[in-house]
Amino acid sequence: MLRLVEPQPDPILNAEPAAWDLVREDLAHQDWTQDMLTLVDLDMLARDQFGLDKYGMRLQPSNGRDNLVDAYQEILDFLVYLRSELFEREGSGKEAVEIRVLYLESLNVALSLRNIIRIRS
Repeated sequence: MLRLVEPQPDPILNAEPAAWDLVREDLAHQDWTQDMLTLVDLDMLARDQFGLDKYGMRLQPSNGRDNLVDAYQEILDFLVYLRSELFEREGSGKEAVEIRVLYLESLNVALSLRNIIRIRS
């Protein structure tokens, strides 16, 4: 049985492009204000550097890890962060509504990812 909550092996360096570069290219084509695009781009650069400092290499595709399992583990963490924020807010202001929508959409992402992993296995 596939253990989806256990850590995966350390990444293996290869000749593929850095994953953050691929995401940053996609970010540039999003329909948001330039200020917001710049903020997120700078945050991505910082996370990329954090990973480089921690693992000694940038995150890449084909690195020996299961990307879907990594994504599934991360979305589970993401869900508890959003749900905790909703619990702490206890309100229905505009931000709480937006967070609730994001939370519910993310639940569907988690379910979809888990289904893909189940079918693949």
